[in-house]
Amino acid sequence: MTKKAIKKEKKVSVSVDLKPLEVISPKERVRLEALIKQNDLDIEEVMKTFEGAIAKIKDTTGMTKDMLDRIGVSAVYNEERRKKKRLEKPKRETNIVSIYGFLAGDAGIFDKADTIRKTAKSFIDRNGLEAAKEAQLIDGDNKILDQRAEIFGKTNPNYLKPLPENFHDRNRTLYGFFKNNGEKVFKFTTLQTADNKLARAWDQVHFLEPCQTVGILKEENEETMRLNSSQAEGTETIFRALKEDWPIEDIVKDYCAKNETPIKDVEKVHEETKKEWNRIVWIRGIVAWVNTDRPTPWGAVWMCLMDPENEEQSVNVLIPQHLSVDFGELSELIVFGKTRRNKNRDRDTGKTVEGDVIIDLYGYLPLLKAPKVQETETEEENIEGWLD
Repeated sequence: MTKKAIKKEKKVSVSVDLKPLEVISPKERVRLEALIKQNDLDIEEVMKTFEGAIAKIKDTTGMTKDMLDRIGVSAVYNEERRKKKRLEKPKRETNIVSIYGFLAGDAGIFDKADTIRKTAKSFIDRNGLEAAKEAQLIDGDNKILDQRAEIFGKTNPNYLKPLPENFHDRNRTLYGFFKNNGEKVFKFTTLQTADNKLARAWDQVHFLEPCQTVGILKEENEETMRLNSSQAEGTETIFRALKEDWPIEDIVKDYCAKNETPIKDVEKVHEETKKEWNRIVWIRGIVAWVNTDRPTPWGAVWMCLMDPENEEQSVNVLIPQHLSVDFGELSELIVFGKTRRNKNRDRDTGKTVEGDVIIDLYGYLPLLKAPKVQETETEEENIEGWLD
């Protein structure tokens, strides 16, 4: 093809039949023609979108032809925006990393929506429906209201509106020891998710077994890493088993040795760190007792750990329902979790008072596992309940 022919070809333009647009007011027709020519749109599809938008609102009181045309053309613009949005490739985080290691603990699922529901129901039980309405916990139809003023630092548009019955706002934190690909040092790693599906999927993870995953790296130093989950297709933070012969027990023991809090110092450390939301203590102890036969109403189990060298020093540990108890009394464990001051009800006054510092368990490693002993029932001695 000659240069002349090329120049001639560039001047050729495609003729578009714009007659169907004549029903639209001139101002909006100019606007729509510009969109059609810029994006080479099909006139029939354009008019279908235009007429569909108008059909929904044409009987609305006070709507003039100019107003309807404006809204109809805007609908075409919006449809074109949606099409382009669907064609866009999802943006991937630039700091997604692959990590290799093993999980060692789980803080469990925290569901803000369920907490709102439980708080409202508890308030109603204590104070009644009218008080709950005044406190803006429920509306006039007794529906529980969304108490989240902000979501991820932004104003919640549904604040104080009815909370849908099946709505959940879950987050979850897992802990483990992981390393980046090619590195040798395993770092104590925190993995967090605010994705409802992932939070539930993490019910299935295995502890103290080699695995790999991906996540969005947020912080890293010589000893620790913190990652957020990735939800992008192909880079979801799910865990895949690996066949590796890592010295898992030694890795946990070494980290505990560097960060261990003696049982006698748990209360002191709690007071020093109680304002830190991510406080974690590591302790080593012997199971003095574990109440597997008397769980709490929400399925947790209490355990007492005593100092291996001093039987007078002990701390109570609350094992959540999602962590299994496969050890018995006199087992020796490394445990880690979050400290908090327990609250008890005073028997005389009925008021809630502060108790001892306890540990909410996140994970444990058995150093010496004693079997769980089934208590044998003994025949009780009969006594007289009434004497003449």
